[in-house]
Amino acid sequence: MHGLDSARAHRSEEPTDDCRVQPLQDRPSRNAEFDEAYRRAGALLDVSHHCQRWEAARCVDEPEKQILLIEWNSAEGHLQGFRQSADFEPFRDATQPFFNEIEEMTHYRVTANG
Repeated sequence: MHGLDSARAHRSEEPTDDCRVQPLQDRPSRNAEFDEAYRRAGALLDVSHHCQRWEAARCVDEPEKQILLIEWNSAEGHLQGFRQSADFEPFRDATQPFFNEIEEMTHYRVTANG
């Protein structure tokens, strides 16, 4: 096993410990650019042993609103693991054009789910 298959094999089926939520406000004219940036960045998250899953979503009612949810195995896995890895710089480079649109960048711990 290697690459994406290897990374997924190490992921737990248990609920994630921490997630990072990033609401963004962006111009609808940049939607395609945003989608492409996060497809490139997502490929780096897919191979990270620290990332449990991620998704980017656009608001149906207000297309300028988007949200990025990244579930990490822990806040430490994100901050000391992924951010210290060789994959962080290309991730940052891909997503940097949208940094000014980020309204919040915070870790949350799941307390209940269904």
